[in-house]
Amino acid sequence: MKRLLMLILVLLILFTSIQVPVYAQGISVYVYGENVPFTNNPIVSDNRTLVPLREICNAMGAEVVWDAKNQSITLSKDGITNTLFINKKIANKKINGQIETITLDVPPKVVNNVTFVPLRYISESFDIKVAWNQAVQAAYIGEYDVPGKGEFAGYNKLLNHQFEEDYDVYFKVEQTGSSSSIDIKKVKLKSPDLKQYITYTYLDGTSHTLTRGQWYQYFNILSESDILHDVIRRKYGELYNEWVLNYGDTAVDTNTEKYIDKKYLNIKPANRFDLANMKLIKEWCEESDLNKEGILLDYSNFKARTDYNSGSWVLLVSGSILLKDKNTDRTIQELTFDDSLIETRDGSNFYYEVKKNNITIRLKLGESISSARYIAEFYGADLLKLGIIK
Repeated sequence: MKRLLMLILVLLILFTSIQVPVYAQGISVYVYGENVPFTNNPIVSDNRTLVPLREICNAMGAEVVWDAKNQSITLSKDGITNTLFINKKIANKKINGQIETITLDVPPKVVNNVTFVPLRYISESFDIKVAWNQAVQAAYIGEYDVPGKGEFAGYNKLLNHQFEEDYDVYFKVEQTGSSSSIDIKKVKLKSPDLKQYITYTYLDGTSHTLTRGQWYQYFNILSESDILHDVIRRKYGELYNEWVLNYGDTAVDTNTEKYIDKKYLNIKPANRFDLANMKLIKEWCEESDLNKEGILLDYSNFKARTDYNSGSWVLLVSGSILLKDKNTDRTIQELTFDDSLIETRDGSNFYYEVKKNNITIRLKLGESISSARYIAEFYGADLLKLGIIK
């Protein structure tokens, strides 16, 4: 009898110490405001929510590579890669060539032949904010919106966005047939002290002390010159980013328009199948797409600025954009500009189009300050036809 009781006690200890994942009923996950329709419910393990790998990565736009030999998963998005290992609480995050090993709260798991990954880590590792609404049992990855109240009734309030510590953002989208209009209102939550003295120390040890207002005036002068914006950003860091947010390019508007385009106007990057080459290509290839093909873009001699002329916005462009082989630094194509381009509108988006060396190019204002301020997209079929992409 004692042996039987001892055996029962051992079995109870054994089974209660095993953490069994539990399917989570009623949990919803939204990515940029869109509900993710999981074919398998998320699971809860060690009080952490895990979601099916393929579906969450598809919704976020992350690429997935499975390594069966090492039982690892590599996720890639926006120049960031994350490698996770099944049943291991470590992840290797790589950005700008630097690898950081991170300890996870809960490891990825395979349950009934479905791979589940920790939701919060997957999101935050790509620098995408996550919010949890306990009342409705919902996780929000990236921005989402709710109806505005009071004076903003009729508008939608954008939540979980990257500027929410500085701004409340409201927007309204109105569509008539194929036309649409967007109204964005921003409420500034705090204003920087323009009289505060700020000292910036350069790499050579020298320093300058100016008021914040004077620094802002300096950045405004630089922005009108031919100095590259990415150089300014690297040199002055957060102080320059602060100016961009408050007095420079309207990053808040750009961010909000991007969200509206995706959720409300259904404007998405188009893909097409090229019958002649039997290849699925992106209709408009941007820098990240070319990087995957082993091609780098060099904007160092490219200049672009907008002007208003005879009732239309025009883009004055000069210099060159170089397409270079990523491995050899050899120039594949040199696209030379000396043009005045008229703005083309597509819903809430606008661009300037031109053809150079049999390549159709769209020039668009960058979502962040790029080296050229205006970034180029290339018509995929032209690149394929010329053999620039394989």
